[in-house]
Amino acid sequence: MTLAITNHYVDLNEKDGAKFINPFTRNLATWCNKKVRNIIFFYAPQHKFNTKKAGRLIRQVVKLESEWNLKPINIRYYLAKTSDELQILKGFDFALPMRNRDKPSGISDDTVEEHPQADLNNIEDFWCPDPHTDPGSAKSDTSFTEM
Repeated sequence: MTLAITNHYVDLNEKDGAKFINPFTRNLATWCNKKVRNIIFFYAPQHKFNTKKAGRLIRQVVKLESEWNLKPINIRYYLAKTSDELQILKGFDFALPMRNRDKPSGISDDTVEEHPQADLNNIEDFWCPDPHTDPGSAKSDTSFTEM
């Protein structure tokens, strides 16, 4: 079973010879970054940085620091449209969790397609929608509409 397909990068220089380098560091060099207070936001060049949203996060962090009497720490925040983009950033071409829609993993597009009566605004509609996520489904054949 293949769990992951990864990229490996080798740096060649006269002083150290050949050595492996971290794909995360290499790939991150192509991303943009912006520092706001104590948070460095990293994002792909095609991503538009939203200063207002960053400001809201900063206000929440400041509030947390104040309420819990914490000193600020440096935070690295990686923005991506999908978790797959973050996996690729780490050097994975494929990892078992990536693009794995045929495996049960909780709420997905498949859940909504299979159960059009599901109300996305009502979390109770997603409590145990199918046999893969319903721990009692092996004992009973309860359909989504009978819950």
